[in-house]
Amino acid sequence: MRERVYGKDVYTRGLIEFTNYCKNDCYYCGIRRSNKNASRYRLRRDEILKCCREGYSLGFRTFVLQGERIRIIRTICCVRSYRIYALISRNAL
Repeated sequence: MRERVYGKDVYTRGLIEFTNYCKNDCYYCGIRRSNKNASRYRLRRDEILKCCREGYSLGFRTFVLQGERIRIIRTICCVRSYRIYALISRNAL
């Protein structure tokens, strides 16, 4: 069924983990809240766009933004997918 609908092409997405802060404390996870040895970071909007530029130059055409749930909504609203698209389209010309 999949091959009939999508063919044999394989598509990959660039994954941008813009933060490794997490409010959860899942024991199995290396970035759990109680892990005091984790080196924490949050990317700024310009850093996320820089990742998109670099990903585009490496051949990625779609990106998944991954991070702390509370911050993800604010970050997506700030970066906006159309802004990333416009940035990539401008660079592609």
